[in-house]
Amino acid sequence: MAILLIHTGGTIGMAQTPDGFAPREGVVEDAVAALVASGKVTGEVDVLRLDPLIDSALATAQDWARIAQTIHHHRGRFDGFVVTHGTDTLAYTAAALCLALPGLAQPVIVTGAMRPLTVADTDGTANLIDALAAARTAPAGVWVQFGGKRLHGGRVRKAHSQALDAFTAAPTDREPRVTAP
Repeated sequence: MAILLIHTGGTIGMAQTPDGFAPREGVVEDAVAALVASGKVTGEVDVLRLDPLIDSALATAQDWARIAQTIHHHRGRFDGFVVTHGTDTLAYTAAALCLALPGLAQPVIVTGAMRPLTVADTDGTANLIDALAAARTAPAGVWVQFGGKRLHGGRVRKAHSQALDAFTAAPTDREPRVTAP
């Protein structure tokens, strides 16, 4: 199964600079190559860097359209998609992709990280591994894979600004709702 990882920006692809963390070319690409070489990720994974990278705090409808168009353009060649994204507007992007890609026959997995791949205690590696696995097994549609959870892209929201399991999702009508006594 061939997977296309579309790197759009975000903390996951940053590295330390004298002025703080900033995007660095090759971070996501090198991490994916290392995961494939180690056998932690199997199958074909192509990485496409979406230039210019998106500052997720400033993401716009044009950015969402650019991501959706990229997926649409490549839908015939790949069995699944992973979109790396900054966490500030990751939930908005997932919802926008749900609306922009109706009827898509492949899964689209949106992920990111609270800590860059370039730091020792990164959550990015686990999120990448989980997202690439989900791109092979999830049903068609848009999903968010983050902090060990796969959530429906149209129901997700950021619940924490620093926790590694920063995202949650509203329950569906089929899911039990928990109420206080």
